[in-house]
Amino acid sequence: MLPEILGLDHLVVLVRDLDAAAAAWRRLGFTLSPRGEHSAHMKTANHTIMFGPNYLELMALTGESPTNVRWRRTLAAREGLAGAALGLGDADRAAAALGGLAVRRFGRPVAMPDGTSIEARFAVFDIADDATPDLRLFACQHLVREATWAPGLTDHANRAQAIRRVEIADPDPDATAAALAKRFGATAAKLDDAVRVGAGEAAFEVMTPAAFRARHGAAPPAGPAAIVLRVADRDAALRALVGGAHRVVGDGIETSISGVLLRLEP
Repeated sequence: MLPEILGLDHLVVLVRDLDAAAAAWRRLGFTLSPRGEHSAHMKTANHTIMFGPNYLELMALTGESPTNVRWRRTLAAREGLAGAALGLGDADRAAAALGGLAVRRFGRPVAMPDGTSIEARFAVFDIADDATPDLRLFACQHLVREATWAPGLTDHANRAQAIRRVEIADPDPDATAAALAKRFGATAAKLDDAVRVGAGEAAFEVMTPAAFRARHGAAPPAGPAAIVLRVADRDAALRALVGGAHRVVGDGIETSISGVLLRLEP
């Protein structure tokens, strides 16, 4: 069990062309942070899409490094949702409690609205990933939180407020959900068509591919299948998506982008 978990911190969406991906997400009404380059040894760059309690990270590779081997392996097969970070209050203490796991530290400069620059810094460690081999699970502590949640970044034209859930299509939902629950120190709950594992304000729902198809009227994409965001105003979300392909499914709006099915719902 992971000690001191605060819930889902962020999701990593891997993309091959960061500039093109950023433009596509902006067209859906999202505000993105300026492009950030992680510490040189990471060989990764990103844009973040910030919400109040959590966020999305669009990430691409800028070269080869021992630290991005797994990301490279994923991108060789697909784009899309590739990582889920659980938030922690103290990464060193949590890593020690789990048997002395190695904590990595890195950062990236952030341009602030007043023209100054500040460094966002992080302490992270990997969580055993046998539960979800297609989704890298790790823990993350924000050492300079105000640099990540910079002023203005949580204001989106589509009125998105938070990651509500991640949907995973899996042939054995019970086993995968039970493994996630063990990692999170949570309880797996049976729904009509899925198994739900809570992670703070967000949740993971694991279902069979057939159940996913019944929910969304479409086959799941490769990898973890869907990201569901809570929006404050469904009509505003519809207006923001008017320029792109989308469909209304139940009370939500769905579109495909960067290898994931994205759903916005009130």
